[in-house]
Amino acid sequence: MKSSAFPRTDPKWCSPSTLVSAGVLFIYGLLASYASFTHSPVWDEPGHLVAGISHWQLRTFDLMRVNPPLVRMAAALPIAFGGAQVDWSRWNRAVGVRAERMVRRDFVRANGSRVFALHRAARCACLPFCFVGAYVCFRWSRELYGHAAGLLAISAWCFSPNIVAHGALITPDCAAAAIGVLSGYTFWRWLRDPSLNRAVWAGVTVGLAQLAKTTWLVLFGLIIPLWLVCSIRDSRIDVLTGHKRRYFSAARLKQAAQLFVIIVLAVYVLNMGYCFEGSLRKVNQYSFLSRALGATIIVDGQVDPPQAGNRFRGSWLGQIPVPLPQNYVMGIDLQKWDFERKMWSYLRGEWRLGGWWYYYLYA
Repeated sequence: MKSSAFPRTDPKWCSPSTLVSAGVLFIYGLLASYASFTHSPVWDEPGHLVAGISHWQLRTFDLMRVNPPLVRMAAALPIAFGGAQVDWSRWNRAVGVRAERMVRRDFVRANGSRVFALHRAARCACLPFCFVGAYVCFRWSRELYGHAAGLLAISAWCFSPNIVAHGALITPDCAAAAIGVLSGYTFWRWLRDPSLNRAVWAGVTVGLAQLAKTTWLVLFGLIIPLWLVCSIRDSRIDVLTGHKRRYFSAARLKQAAQLFVIIVLAVYVLNMGYCFEGSLRKVNQYSFLSRALGATIIVDGQVDPPQAGNRFRGSWLGQIPVPLPQNYVMGIDLQKWDFERKMWSYLRGEWRLGGWWYYYLYA
């Protein structure tokens, strides 16, 4: 019997498609690094950066509350404890005040030309998110359809103009896409082969997606229907193969318990990312600005009168504790208020208060 001191190499990791994928990832790293070091900061990058610094130094999440803090905290980590001058004199915690717009001007003014070097360091700290997205696309596609599909998926990610452009910024868009793909992959693995270990990974990644961008709140509305659809599909397969299995079997109840773990763990990770700031605050203790939550009157795109409110005060709904961080909830309300007031939009030489329903189709 022959033996070897070295383990056998798994051929899937040294296949041509894997090596080409590594080359694609290397090229993407060069493109993103070049863009990070040569392009000047975009309009809202200083706001994200100074907000991230405030989270580390002041232990609060008021600045830039319209977006969760994960990406900007990662960006600010290299400079949060030294190397950057900050001026908090115009920091304002009042409801509806976008203080980051004033604080970012003071941040740029205080650092002068050094602000470019600070942004380069912060951008480099965000690049790992993009590599995670590329790797997950490669691995998920390869597990589904083979090596060629993995190569196609990683190429589509790395050479997408949106990924190349936004991957070199401090803004949360590319990182949110990457973490969203990661959460979808881990949840898919749990659906395919449910176990407590995979449920924990799915819960953690779904929670991280919430900390990357508020739009991933939709995941909480998707995971239960997806599980139900897969459960019904599996039950029909059992009927077709002649295996008798009740829908409410012990295995099904075990999966339901694991799904509950995913949801609870995701909510816990979200609250942990905000250091549990204002968690479990009752609905009637909030001051909302949007028409949907605060019953604010909007007239011709303006607030009349400009004041906060709460449509749930005095009702039984107002007594319900919200299992979400305070600034996460207030950020959703503030973003909703921005959309209700309407903003100026530009298309084909025309400015309009509001927008066009076909804007994205045209673009």
